[in-house]
Amino acid sequence: MNRVRGIAGVLAVLALVVCIASFVVAGVLSNGSSLVQLIQPEDAAVAGLFVEETPGEPAGTKIGSPQIMVIRDQEAFLEGTGTQGERFVSQKYLEEKQIYPLQVKTIVFFRNITILISALGAVLMGGLWFWSRSRSPVRDRSA
Repeated sequence: MNRVRGIAGVLAVLALVVCIASFVVAGVLSNGSSLVQLIQPEDAAVAGLFVEETPGEPAGTKIGSPQIMVIRDQEAFLEGTGTQGERFVSQKYLEEKQIYPLQVKTIVFFRNITILISALGAVLMGGLWFWSRSRSPVRDRSA
């Protein structure tokens, strides 16, 4: 029973460490993130025919909606900012350099899953540790 208690105690502490470390890892991974709008750049002549140009925005087709992403290569960013403060990123550049931007909502999703599983493990192992502690016989030391 002592072995079970020891293993359960170590696993409970380890699960708590993983729970706390997930906040740190998520913070490090999302460091340098910004609100970005992916744009497929067009030639100036073609863009004038098919795409309405907005002043301050690069010529091209917007891909999706603005998202908070981690893009560390500063050459991927285009000139100007959008109405929500988003920075424009060239999809063509990302494809050429084989850069796959990481969305912060993905980091947050995996952080939350990790916290949920590790907290559940800490509760289960802590409960097992407490249960095994209460089940162990008390030795009489007066003899």
